[in-house]
Parts: sequence; C-alpha cells; structure tokens
Amino acid sequence: MQQLKDAANWNVLVLYASKWTRDEPNNAAAWKELSIGYENLRQFDDAVVAATKAAELSPTEALLWRNVGHLNVTLDRLPEAASAFDRALAISNADADALCGAALVAQRSGQMKEADAIARQVKSTGGTCPGASDGESVTVAARTAAPTKPGSSARR
Repeated sequence: MQQLKDAANWNVLVLYASKWTRDEPNNAAAWKELSIGYENLRQFDDAVVAATKAAELSPTEALLWRNVGHLNVTLDRLPEAASAFDRALAISNADADALCGAALVAQRSGQMKEADAIARQVKSTGGTCPGASDGESVTVAARTAAPTKPGSSARR
C-alpha cells in the first residue's frame, strides 16, 4: 500500500484496499487505507463511509476519529464532524489536530467565541490552528513546533 501511496496510484490502491476489506471485513487498517484512496480520488462520500467503518472497528484510535471528522468537514456535515472530533478528544483530550478540527467546526457553525477558545487552548501547548479563526475554508491540521517531513500528513 505504501508504494501505491508514494506513487499516488489511488485507483489501484482503492482496488487493492477494496479487496482487502472484502477479505478481512473487520480489519480497521484495510478500511483506513480504502478511505485514504477514496479521499485522494475526491470521492468523499465513499471516503467517509470507509473512514467511519475503520473508526467503528477500532474505536479507541483517535487518528481514525480525526479522519472521520476531517472528511465530514470536507462534506460540510458539521454535526457529524463535531461528533467525530469529540470522540477523538474523549480518547486524547490534548490531541491538537482534533482540537483544531473542533475549532473549525465551531467557526463554521458561527460559534466564534468557542472557536477562538479552542484555538487558544492549542496555542497554549505551542501549536496553532491555521484557518480556525481567520476565515479560511480549508480543513485544518495542527501545526506544532516540531519539524515535520515534507509531504507528511498528521492524518495518516
């Protein structure tokens, strides 16, 4: 799967991941990979279904709930996004990416004071929430002082 991701061969990744989910329907990793493939093909409805299945199969993994949240934000399904970020935060209450997602949901829901309060909470730990309080309409990812590898993603 990693080679397909590195080559951005999303169609083949979806084919392989689909087969993997059929062969191992209770494997959260298979559903996560399928979601990644669909997301990169911009098939967001399919991606959120696969991401949700992954999170349901591994409900204590905050990353999977964050992915569900981000995909729901992309689809402008704010209540579902809020619920997913809440699930991630219930697992790890200091999860900067989930906090930033919650801030974005609050912002898009018109709850600016809540969005700013969440963004300040992230900032107090040395992170930032780009887009959470400046009106951008992009999905946020937490940025921390720690350097990240170019092309890496906090969501995977």
